[in-house]
Amino acid sequence: MATRGTTLRLLSAALALALAGHAAPAAKRVLMVAGQATNPTALALDALGVAAERCAPGEVPRRSLFRYDLIVWGMDESRAALAAAPEAIAAYLDAGGVMLCCRAPDDDPWLPVPVRRDKAYQFGAVLQPDHAIFQRPHRLTEAVMRDVHGGSIYRAFHAWSEPWVPLLSTGATQGWDQTPEAAPGEPHAGLIEMPWGAGHLIMLQMIPEYHWFRDRAGDPTCAGARFFANLLEYALGKAQAQAATRPPPERPEAFVEDLDSRLPIPCGYDTRPLDPGDWQVRSQGPYHAAADRRGVWTITHEDVPSAVGGFCELTREVPLPADHGQATLRWYVSDTYCGGNERILGGAQHGQTSFVNRREGHRVTQVLVNGRQLWEQDVLGPNPQPARRRVYSADLTGVVPAGAATCRVTLRVEDRLGSGDRPFA
Repeated sequence: MATRGTTLRLLSAALALALAGHAAPAAKRVLMVAGQATNPTALALDALGVAAERCAPGEVPRRSLFRYDLIVWGMDESRAALAAAPEAIAAYLDAGGVMLCCRAPDDDPWLPVPVRRDKAYQFGAVLQPDHAIFQRPHRLTEAVMRDVHGGSIYRAFHAWSEPWVPLLSTGATQGWDQTPEAAPGEPHAGLIEMPWGAGHLIMLQMIPEYHWFRDRAGDPTCAGARFFANLLEYALGKAQAQAATRPPPERPEAFVEDLDSRLPIPCGYDTRPLDPGDWQVRSQGPYHAAADRRGVWTITHEDVPSAVGGFCELTREVPLPADHGQATLRWYVSDTYCGGNERILGGAQHGQTSFVNRREGHRVTQVLVNGRQLWEQDVLGPNPQPARRRVYSADLTGVVPAGAATCRVTLRVEDRLGSGDRPFA
């Protein structure tokens, strides 16, 4: 026992020196994407001495990624925000940026080259034993990899194509995951990488940082600690010290953060009065439309079941600016349908679900200009809060002919599906 204790102390000291010697070079800027500093990935960077700026996933779209040489996306942090601008990620990678993406439960539609996900699998094999990830600063054998949280690979990758390169394969499926296999018999992986332009992207579905800080309570000698140290050194080695040499981003003088700050909330009788009498109402089914004293129109369906094809629409000619400058249409939408579970009130079954009232794809609201659909939204769900988020806008360039004096605006409610034997409510 004394010998074993001495061995562990020596290993711990050696590992501490190795980690200290492989901290991030000062010239390389790192962004750690994690909502909390207690995220296991954030804890791992801190333990390895890597200075990083941290932000929550939702803040990433508001930052310039070119300020960073390496982006480490934390374990179980949503990457959904990246789907809104995949071209920005591709440009970042193409310019030399590096991303290390840790385990995530969801798909990644933003990837420059798509890859699919399946269920959970056991560890299979190291496909490239001489790869730097398995050699520096620690030599990682297959036995070590199987010790990383039991070798579990969550939602394994499959259906990749070049330039993706798989580095860890999967074994049998995990018995505790009852999800049906999406691609039985196909190759699956737990770690993949690809070059993209001058940059690099690394994707991982194992959880070494969780093993390090949750399973082994921060033990720096454990398999998870060594695996993550190797991953981070490899990612830092791929990153180029470019961010510090780039000039800081400058906000143009004319930049507007929020269009609402420059445009008033539309009212029925404000700068461009619209007489309710000028609107033409057309409907099919038990719909009614009326304007109140503010000039706000309300479209109402009688408290009876709705039918496929029912609709109500308001149409009128709207004058355009006389100088033929840019025209923007703004409108306000609110409705009374949220959807959810209807509850029984009173009696022995009080509080129990009566029926599920979630009618997705049944009723939509639309805005059309000159007969062309400009916008559409399902009425399912609560109204956005605060109320100013219910104001929408659209540029009419390309919709209205140049020099036109007016355009035809239609506000429409349409039933795509019938509500059955119950009213739509």
